[in-house]
Amino acid sequence: MISLSVNLNKVALLRNSRGAQNPSPHTAGVACLDNGAYGLTLHWRADNRHTRQDDVRALRQLCAARDAEFTLKGDDREELVALAAGLKVTQFTLVPVKPGEITSDHGWDLPRQHDLIAPIVARLKKQGVRTAIFVDANADMMKAAAATGVDRVEIYTEPYASSWGTPRLKDELARLKATAQAAVAAGLG
Repeated sequence: MISLSVNLNKVALLRNSRGAQNPSPHTAGVACLDNGAYGLTLHWRADNRHTRQDDVRALRQLCAARDAEFTLKGDDREELVALAAGLKVTQFTLVPVKPGEITSDHGWDLPRQHDLIAPIVARLKKQGVRTAIFVDANADMMKAAAATGVDRVEIYTEPYASSWGTPRLKDELARLKATAQAAVAAGLG
């Protein structure tokens, strides 16, 4: 079964760019859940350019009241990991961030970054939080991803999206399929 979790970051980004309270991520979240979404997702960045900590708290509360999943995405900063643990979000997706990036543009470098990821995953799992990491489409990396103790992977798909209408499309789709199959074979969602 496929379940839709709607990422509300762009709603928050528009609100912030207007310098007011509209559009409201909370109102958008209610609309999404009222119309069949399984859950809501936010990616809280340190610069607060879209989602802010108060959004995370409000939408976590909304999802808890509606028995919906709440996924929080973000980097390895202590403030964010502590918030995810304290709120007992449904899922925390750990995403690498490099200074100045506009949006996420790469996955974790495994196994090189294992010692950064594994303790965060273990800490959150002790709190009952499902864990995921953001990865590039690389089937050979899925055993290293599983070795971190993570439950799931989220595959970076921009190379596939940018290949649309080009001869690279089939190769990019094949990389995604191979990565997904390797993830499943390694016991990952």
